[in-house]
Amino acid sequence: MKKIISSISILGIVIFLSNSLGAKTTNITDNITTATDIAAFEIKSMEIDEDGLLNFTTVGESGCIIYSIEQYMINQWVVVKTVEGKGSASENSYTVSVVFNSGKNQIRLKHKGINDKMTRISDPINYESTKRAVKIKESKNNKVIDFTDNTYYVLYNPYGEIVKSGAGKSVDLSSFKKGDYYLVYDNKFIDFEKTKSKIIKGSDKVIKIRKHKRPIRNPYSRYKIN
Repeated sequence: MKKIISSISILGIVIFLSNSLGAKTTNITDNITTATDIAAFEIKSMEIDEDGLLNFTTVGESGCIIYSIEQYMINQWVVVKTVEGKGSASENSYTVSVVFNSGKNQIRLKHKGINDKMTRISDPINYESTKRAVKIKESKNNKVIDFTDNTYYVLYNPYGEIVKSGAGKSVDLSSFKKGDYYLVYDNKFIDFEKTKSKIIKGSDKVIKIRKHKRPIRNPYSRYKIN
């Protein structure tokens, strides 16, 4: 009886240590594929009309589906808008307003499922915008960056993490600490420094943005806006 109790105790300790150390347990059903693992809906069509509106149709929707509209900017796909699906198995039509970059644009539609089999990504479509190139206006303080036109932007911290994104004619920086940041807008890239009283703009050359454990060191020199 003592041997049995000792064996049970040792087994309990092994299980406890395994869980504490993050040991992975595998369920025998983990690798079984069922019919529900594969997304049933289909993206039938997708186009941009003369008014610059994105139109797409789907069939076979079921339940809650969230579509991400992604725009290709600075060598990566960026989510610029999300749309909630209608959930109907019959044909569903959508019309969405998108803020395009000046010049060439690439747009695609994505639904991210719980696994790769349930994820749907459309083929990208091209759109040539006639709008003028968006520029940054001269900075008067350290609280805001103003653009010459409406544009979609993505703001990164020194570690390559997105800290703000949106569309508009300005970026409010009043709540951000002093330091280095990276800004993508109108398919352009700049780095800048927010100081105590002003914003110092850096290079507009492209460097690959990715997450880092340490701050990114930009090899390009900065120059003052104001």
